[in-house]
Amino acid sequence: MSSTIDLLNVPIEKRTRAHLVEMLRCAIKLEHATLPPYLTAMWSIREKSHPAYEILRSVVYEEMGHMGTACNLLTTIGGSPAFNDHDFIPRYPGPLPCDIAPRITPPNLIEWKVGLSRLTPAVVSEIFMIIEYPEKGPAQTIEFGTAKARRRFHTIGEFYDAIADTLKHLVTAQKVQITGQRQLSEPFTGHDENQQNVLKPITTLQEGLYAIEHIKEQGEGTPSTPDAPTFGNELAHYYKFKQIEVGRNFAQMADKSWTLTGDFFDFPSVYPMADIPATGRTPPKPVDDKIKQFNNEYRTMLACLQSAWDKGDSGGGQDDLAGAKEIMLGLGRIAVDLMKNEPIDVNDPSKGYYGPTFQIYEAEANSFVG
Repeated sequence: MSSTIDLLNVPIEKRTRAHLVEMLRCAIKLEHATLPPYLTAMWSIREKSHPAYEILRSVVYEEMGHMGTACNLLTTIGGSPAFNDHDFIPRYPGPLPCDIAPRITPPNLIEWKVGLSRLTPAVVSEIFMIIEYPEKGPAQTIEFGTAKARRRFHTIGEFYDAIADTLKHLVTAQKVQITGQRQLSEPFTGHDENQQNVLKPITTLQEGLYAIEHIKEQGEGTPSTPDAPTFGNELAHYYKFKQIEVGRNFAQMADKSWTLTGDFFDFPSVYPMADIPATGRTPPKPVDDKIKQFNNEYRTMLACLQSAWDKGDSGGGQDDLAGAKEIMLGLGRIAVDLMKNEPIDVNDPSKGYYGPTFQIYEAEANSFVG
C-alpha cells in the first residue's frame, strides 16, 4: 500500500482514480486499526453495565460504521476493499496507518504507539484521546501550516479532508464515476444516533461528502462544539473518552451547549491483562490453543467483511456483514476467558494474564502475521 503522503504529493489536478482507491483502502485500514485497541480495553472491563463499558461500546460500533462507510465509498467508485491483504492487519504496538503522526503526545514520550492493553487511565488519555484528537483542537481553532509544508497528517480528520478534496475533484472532472454499486447499510453496527445511521448507500457525490463529514464530526466534533450537530448531536469520540478520563459525564444544557456537569462515576475495575508485547509470548498449549482459536475467528471475520463488499447488498453481502458482527461477539467471549482465567505465570499472577493478540496465524510458516 502506497504512502498517503506520497499520493498527496501528486498535484490534485493530476490525481487519478487509482490514487483515490489507495486512499480509501488506507482509510479502511485506519478505521480497522482502532478496533482491536478499543475492543481489548472494552472487554477488559469486569462490569458490562459500567458507564466506561457503554462509552467504549458506542465508540466501537461507530468505528465499525466508519470502516463500512469507507468501504461503501470505495465500492461506489468501482474499487474493492483489501481485508485479506498481508499488510492489512496492524502490528501492535505500533503507529497508526495512513501517515497519522499525532501533533499532541504525552510529555517526555519519545515514540507514540498504539498497543493492545486493558483499560487504564493512561490508555484513555495517552492513546485513545490522541487517536481521536480534533483537527482544530478541542472545541477551539488551531491553525495548521500549508498543505505543502506538512509531511504527516496530525489528525484523522485532516486525512479525511484530503480524501474529500480528492473525491470532489475527480468526480467533478469526470475522472471518477459514483455508481452506487455494492453498497451495504445498517444494521452493521447495531447503533443508531437518532435515526442518523452511519452506514448508508452512497449514490451521489453529495452523499459521499456527507458521509465523510459524518465520520469527521462523529470522531472529533466541530471547532466550536464537542458533539456532531449535523448527525444527532451525539458526543464525539474525543469527548466520550474525556468522560472516562475525568470520571464524569457531559450534560447538554438548554442552549445545546455541553458541560462536564453530569453524573460522576469511578474508573472501572478491569481484568489484570498484561500488555501484548510486539515480540509475542510462548504460552502453554491450552492457552496457545485459545489464542489460535481467537485469531482464526478473527481471520474468518475479515473474510466475511471482504465477501460482504465483494457481493454487495443484492448479492447477499448484508448476510456476510451480519455474520462478521456475530463473530466479533464470539471474539469477546474468548478474550474475556483469557484475561480472566489464564495467568502468564501460574506461580505469580501479579505478572498479569494473557489477552487477545489480533494476529493471523499461518501454520505453514509457524509464525504470526499482525
